[in-house]
Amino acid sequence: MTDGVFTEREWLRNGGGVVRSPAGHWGALCTRPAVKKSIHRNRKLHGGMLAASLMVSALIALCFSAHPRPRVFPLAAIPAAAAGVRIRQVDGLTFDAPTGGSMRSITCTEEELLAGKLLLLDGQRPLPEPAGKAALESIATYGKGMVPVNDLSPVSGRETIRALAKLFVLLRENGAGSFAVWQGTRSPGSGAEEWRRRMQAMVQKTDVDTAIALLAPQCDASSEEWLLPYTVELRMPSPDPELPDPTPLAETEQGRRLLQLAWHCGFVRCGSKEEDTFRFRYVGQAHAIAMTYLDVSLSDYIRILHEKRNITVRTRETTYHIQCIPAPEGYAQFHVPANSEVEVSADNTGWAVAACTISNKP
Repeated sequence: MTDGVFTEREWLRNGGGVVRSPAGHWGALCTRPAVKKSIHRNRKLHGGMLAASLMVSALIALCFSAHPRPRVFPLAAIPAAAAGVRIRQVDGLTFDAPTGGSMRSITCTEEELLAGKLLLLDGQRPLPEPAGKAALESIATYGKGMVPVNDLSPVSGRETIRALAKLFVLLRENGAGSFAVWQGTRSPGSGAEEWRRRMQAMVQKTDVDTAIALLAPQCDASSEEWLLPYTVELRMPSPDPELPDPTPLAETEQGRRLLQLAWHCGFVRCGSKEEDTFRFRYVGQAHAIAMTYLDVSLSDYIRILHEKRNITVRTRETTYHIQCIPAPEGYAQFHVPANSEVEVSADNTGWAVAACTISNKP
């Protein structure tokens, strides 16, 4: 049969179907058989494949978005005003209390609050009389050689020395092993004596004006913060044993490493100029991580606590919840999660603070 010209009988025999030829065409009919659709010409198949590929792409994106991205610190900041302080809004930090779970009530006396680590000391708020009387230990002795010291005289509280040991191990693991404790806790009146001793040694090497300019910033004999068992000065040594390296921490690689790691062990910078100081205070892990996430000084951190009352930091393994309440009568009652470890402190401004540490492990 020639393609295109055939009889009706031939048309039916060769699959022309049941469709009859139009009336008036009983003879030969000139037409072309229906073309079978190949895979290249099947529009329905192409549309189905396109829809399936779009669904798979959406499913992959949904699956990956369900997993939390690793936290990178510091995170992007979105400023917000609270008590005049610009607050960093970071992933994992909220200003609310954890929900769910049983609670317990604790009542703290004035002595317990004043033994805390969050006392704000400045020219307007001196150290309260009952505070700063914790038992002190030699950093060189109780640190068991793991905490380098400039000489054998610095002392501090046992809790601070244990945290120092962890910090120096962490520093050495990260290639910053040149630091030493230059000063520790002082007894009342000892600051002036130390200042005079170093002044006598310095005037033998230079004139009086130069000696005062060099020693005044590091001795800081008027600061009551040195009376706390949580305050230490970390410095790098210099060729002169009487004078530490004056280079600001942020200007050296070793110093920047210290600033990056100190908060992991519960230390924050303190003093009148936190950006230039070598002075650190041990405030505990909960407060250190909250202050680092917020990127604020101790005084600004306390102002934020007064405004927000609650701060919660959630990490993969631990949740830290800090709550702040007025304590004008010298004692405080907190309602805390039943499964938490709690540290309490007065802030020396009429408020009490409780830091709760909650393990996220089942």
